[in-house]
Amino acid sequence: MSTVDYFGLTIQADGSINQSDRGWTNWNSAGLATVINAAHAAGDRVVVTIKALNADAVNSIVTSSTATNNVIQNVIAQMSLKDQANLNIDGLNIDFEGTSTGYPNVQSGMTNFTQQIGSAVRQRWPASFITIDTYSGSASWDGGIFKIDDLAPYVDAFFVMAYDMVPDFNHAGPNAPMNGWTYNDTTSVSQYLTKAPASKIILGVPYYGYKWCTVDTYAYAPATGADGKAVSSTNPRACPAGTAQEPWASWWSPPPGSPSVDPCGAYHSSWRELYYDDAASLGLKYDLVNANNLRGTGLWALGYDGSSTDLWNELALKFVSYWRALSARMYSAPAVTSSAANRLDVFARGQDGALYERSSSDSGDTWNYWSRIQAVTTSQPAVVSFAAGRIDLFVRGVDMALYHRSSIDSGASWTPWSRIQANMSSAPTVTSLGANRLDVFARGQDNALYYLESTDGGMSWKPWSRIGANMSSDPAAVSSAAGRLDVFARGQDNALYLISSTDSGASWQPWQRLGGNLASAPAASSWGQGRLDVFALGRDLNVYHLYSSDGTSWQYWQRLGGPFSSAPAATSQGSGSIDLFARGQDLALDYLRLYIF
Repeated sequence: MSTVDYFGLTIQADGSINQSDRGWTNWNSAGLATVINAAHAAGDRVVVTIKALNADAVNSIVTSSTATNNVIQNVIAQMSLKDQANLNIDGLNIDFEGTSTGYPNVQSGMTNFTQQIGSAVRQRWPASFITIDTYSGSASWDGGIFKIDDLAPYVDAFFVMAYDMVPDFNHAGPNAPMNGWTYNDTTSVSQYLTKAPASKIILGVPYYGYKWCTVDTYAYAPATGADGKAVSSTNPRACPAGTAQEPWASWWSPPPGSPSVDPCGAYHSSWRELYYDDAASLGLKYDLVNANNLRGTGLWALGYDGSSTDLWNELALKFVSYWRALSARMYSAPAVTSSAANRLDVFARGQDGALYERSSSDSGDTWNYWSRIQAVTTSQPAVVSFAAGRIDLFVRGVDMALYHRSSIDSGASWTPWSRIQANMSSAPTVTSLGANRLDVFARGQDNALYYLESTDGGMSWKPWSRIGANMSSDPAAVSSAAGRLDVFARGQDNALYLISSTDSGASWQPWQRLGGNLASAPAASSWGQGRLDVFALGRDLNVYHLYSSDGTSWQYWQRLGGPFSSAPAATSQGSGSIDLFARGQDLALDYLRLYIF
């Protein structure tokens, strides 16, 4: 986040500020002071919106020199008062929403107003950030209230309000479609780029949707009844989920007095349809921002997301994290662990069947050269660290047995390989329940899951135990709490399955089907008590992410990019971050630092 916008101060037709509404009350509140201080402490700017949402008022403000001068004086006075309270305001956003129909001078007046107030604010505060809110279709023509190319020299950016694009509120429909319809994000961006540089375009996205009473359950159904008009919904994630790009859902809303209420509130005696942007569809819009090198994206509005973190995670993925290529030619999927603070240790099989290791001591910013570890392997490696400097490494040999070696100095030296009897049909996976504990899992020749444990750091091993199932991939194992083991695998139907133990592997709960359509084995990691993060390739060979904060309820699959040519590998160095690796199409190792909110 770079900017927090306070919305806002209401400007009246004569240029005065409305001092009787909530915008004025909150402007003078201790709560806003707290927000300003917190934003500045985080290095973010704070701007204030001046707003007029009535066409008559907008026309009066921008076509009357007296009203324009009143606005300028009043706004500068309010910003100066904040300065005196050490609550500096770093810029101004103009949100004047009206129409040119019936107001022939409003367009030229808007340009003149923007020039004058921007010049006055910058004269007092030269570094001020000046923006203006404009419609998604404003760049499609030279008419209307906003003439984009005339306004461009006087603002730092346009906040394009790319929402409320439903063409006919008598039918259910998307709030902010990517393509199609009369207005959409893709067309809007291309039109704005003909009128203003990319560095001055901020694509606004909605954190709300619309719901209708409809005649049936078909998409874009006609509205019906007294409640048929669209009603905005600012917490759509509490309602039924949809699919990417134009998420929508339909459900029956019972009549009053019925024992159940529809998931978005109230009784309607009709079918209901909801359209909104979820994290996946917002991600497509963020891709549009990045593909066109726009200045950024803007959210309407903070707080509409409720307590959900999925939208913040999508922002972090698109604007904070990025995949980096680490040179190599890998002949297996990678394996990764963290053997010390800020340390990452990555392993993979080379063309000669030996293992190769690469490490970073600064959380992945820089990397050592690859080092060769003598081995003859027939699988990707598995690796875990249960103490500082300790690394335990496992592979499948040419005889399908399990081989193990360890290091107590972060890979500077290694014990000899030791052979552990097995007949594996997959690579092994390993996790640790605590000091000197090693928990190894593999798929047998019967496609069932088998489990092996050591409580003395691999000096001795209990016999293999058969857990069962019918797997079609290597397993992935992780421990997120004392005594808890979670093992994931792809089933014969390509869905993700989970089996868990809460008593250190003494007994196991039934397998759970978590869904998905996997094209690879899963990978798993944990960065907190009860937290589970699972990764796998989808059918498009992109990495997808599924997570749970309690091991019981699961959030949606989040697309993290690709394409890749191996299953991913994941570890966590601390709360809220995951280090993710996969082999690219060029056989090189690709790395992503994922931040979780």
